[in-house]
Amino acid sequence: MLPAIFANRTSVRGGKASMMVPVVPATLGEAERGRSPAVLGTVEMFHFMNYMEKSGGEWKNEITLQSMFNLMAHEPKRFVHRIAPTPLLMVVPEQNTTVETKAQLDMYRLALEPKQIHLVKNCGHFGIYGGGVGFDENIRVQIEFLGRILERGRSFPV
Repeated sequence: MLPAIFANRTSVRGGKASMMVPVVPATLGEAERGRSPAVLGTVEMFHFMNYMEKSGGEWKNEITLQSMFNLMAHEPKRFVHRIAPTPLLMVVPEQNTTVETKAQLDMYRLALEPKQIHLVKNCGHFGIYGGGVGFDENIRVQIEFLGRILERGRSFPV
């Protein structure tokens, strides 16, 4: 993949349009077979984006190779310690395979106080968003967290 990304960057610098790749599989079967060229080729992602479309979301199922490179190069572990002293809340789905739960727990350990983590049981990556099994729990935890932070007023910078 990296050789294609670097070749694409050279083409773009030369004035050509960037190559585009799909974000999610075109069909459920493609996702189930696990051979999709999509950036996020999981069955869970396919179902979530279908839900979003049916809910009125509009988007184009493509991303530039440069954006793909940016996703690959993104390393939040390198920066999470810089969030403090701003309060940090991480709501982590227990069965996340898009961003593995273990990786999120490891990152949480690198964050400095004040911080809070909440594990949503029996839930995948997209289950904490609209229509998902963990959505209500996710929203409740966020509201409680914000309520505690706002009660403390100026004791935390925002």
